[in-house]
Amino acid sequence: MRTNRKITARGKIIFVFVCLFGIVIIAQVINLQFISNEKWEKKAAQNIIREELIEAGRGNILAQNNAILAISTPYFMLSWDTRFPKGKDSLRYFHNSLDSLSDSLSRFFGDATKKEYREQLLKARYSKKAYYIINKRPLSFDEKERLKKWPFFRYKTGNTGIRFEKKELRTYPYDSLARKTIGQIYYDTNRKVFGTGIEYAFNKELSGTEGKKIMQKVGTEFQPVMEAGEVEAIDGYDVVTTLDVQIQDITYQALKQAVKTTQAKYGVALVMEVKTGKLRAVANYPEIYQYALAQPIEPGSTFKLASMLACIEDKYVTSSETLQTGGGKWQFYDRTMTDTKPHYLLTAQKAFEESSNIYHARMIQKYYGKNPVSFFNHLERFGLTEPTGIEILGEPTPYFIKPEDKRLWNATTLPWLSIGYNAKLTPLQILTFYNAIANGGYRVKPMLVEEIRKTTKVIRKYPVQVSKQPICSKESLAIIQKMLEGVVQRGTAKNIYTPNYAIAGKTGTAQKVINGQYQKTYEASFVGYFPAKNPVYSIYVLLDEPQEGFYGAAVAAPVFQQIANQLFAMNQKAQEFKDIKNTISGELPTVKKAFAKDLQTIYNELSVAYQSTDTGNWVSSSIIQGKKAVKITPDKISIYNKVIPNLKGMALKDALYLLENMKVKVLYEGQGKVVTQSLDIGTPVKPDMTIMLKCE
Repeated sequence: MRTNRKITARGKIIFVFVCLFGIVIIAQVINLQFISNEKWEKKAAQNIIREELIEAGRGNILAQNNAILAISTPYFMLSWDTRFPKGKDSLRYFHNSLDSLSDSLSRFFGDATKKEYREQLLKARYSKKAYYIINKRPLSFDEKERLKKWPFFRYKTGNTGIRFEKKELRTYPYDSLARKTIGQIYYDTNRKVFGTGIEYAFNKELSGTEGKKIMQKVGTEFQPVMEAGEVEAIDGYDVVTTLDVQIQDITYQALKQAVKTTQAKYGVALVMEVKTGKLRAVANYPEIYQYALAQPIEPGSTFKLASMLACIEDKYVTSSETLQTGGGKWQFYDRTMTDTKPHYLLTAQKAFEESSNIYHARMIQKYYGKNPVSFFNHLERFGLTEPTGIEILGEPTPYFIKPEDKRLWNATTLPWLSIGYNAKLTPLQILTFYNAIANGGYRVKPMLVEEIRKTTKVIRKYPVQVSKQPICSKESLAIIQKMLEGVVQRGTAKNIYTPNYAIAGKTGTAQKVINGQYQKTYEASFVGYFPAKNPVYSIYVLLDEPQEGFYGAAVAAPVFQQIANQLFAMNQKAQEFKDIKNTISGELPTVKKAFAKDLQTIYNELSVAYQSTDTGNWVSSSIIQGKKAVKITPDKISIYNKVIPNLKGMALKDALYLLENMKVKVLYEGQGKVVTQSLDIGTPVKPDMTIMLKCE
């Protein structure tokens, strides 16, 4: 009896356990079928079908005259799902086509023999890989179109597994020219974007809008589902900069030569259009950092312009105001200040021309020593205490030791500030101040980007921004402008004086501070504008730690002169051309080859009547018989041609633009129009090809 009772109890326990287990299973089935059904269906779908982004075409970055500084070049990779073709007929066709396909690939790419291609294709086929790259180099659009016509690639009976995948490569036709200004972008592992220059500052405009495509899992790999809810990508806009390729090249080459000659650590050169603030050149050498726009430096003697102008504006000083300078040494409390030359009694004009440290320090200490805030008010009005607002990111705020900085401010701070120490500004911030003097006292915001475009349609135009109020009075401006001219005529920069045109400017030599101590290393600079009476350009040049000479007059001013001479020559030619309209009589001017927009602008300037059809980019012109007008006709020249065009008669700047965008390296002699070319017309363009042009 006792045994039977034990069996009965055990049976009850087992029965209860089975019932509970059954209830759990039923509950789980109900949960899966009704409660969590949608969740698991979504997960299953994600494992079979997923959404992928389609990258938009990145917009171009352009210089003046539409010269391309950065462009995204489309290319294609030829991939193959080696599990295809499927089916007896398709498989038979593959094996029958293998020899001819291998031979064609060998001839087309030239990187392997027919036998090697055949072995590679068979090996890939046997591996059953869903993704195999056939081509070893990128394919252009034209090459892709040619390949698509090959029998195997357009085989209709069954899927061959061939895909042409579009990708983009960011290229820079002018190589290192303004590279730090153009900048770059890159992504971290989370696709967060980082970068520098225009590429990063205008990434939103350049990037466009990504599209979407549906990918379906086939075996272990995902393949695109054609036309299944695909959203097309919208390409990015083009960004048109203020940079001028020719001026940028002139500036960069002059700077590069100076850095190498003086064995400087680095160099900076900026060219700004006075009335508009448009930066025509931003040069850094070497191109490893954006020194010109983002590197704070102690301005040294170039800051004496601010000190002198403040005193003139408050009517403390006139150009004939005299002060003793102690024969080249003067004690300010516990520190001694020196001049490079031993002067005694100097006028303000002479002190500025000779860049006397002692005169400027004594002057500022005398008139602002008890009220330094008044001096800082002038600096604020001059625009020296705030960033310029240049479009690219990374511009620092100007730094000054101020009276409220009790820990740093002491009795000698103001005298040394007056000559460009205890302060840090970027080269662009210094140039912007000098440009205001050149522009009649009105400060102009520096510009690096002019407009955003979609092909030829302007999406956004950035206006020239000029201050409503001048930084000083007309009377003060006239005095300080005369002082700046005197620096070049008789003062520290007389070595760059030229009778051809007047230059106004200021030399700067700043002793560098390392770990809080002044070292025997220097920053040499020159900043100014020309022609002095009707300024067109303002220029800043800096050489950091030059080993062969260290005074601004000796190493930086000659770079300014070299750049200015070439810009003056260019401007003179432009002026001479404009003067043609006053001398035209009889035959109208015609050209053999020119950029369409340039030619139309010239004819409008000269009031020459012309007729044109759909001209395209490159044109020629001829006189219309019996009429006082010219006809503009299109030329077949294009940057997309793969052969060398006939360049004779083309302006050098147009030839440079055309050839460099075709990625042909150019050497040239002379200026003006092309008269001879080293490569024959119709020569196929090849990578790293070089052409020599002679111009008159």
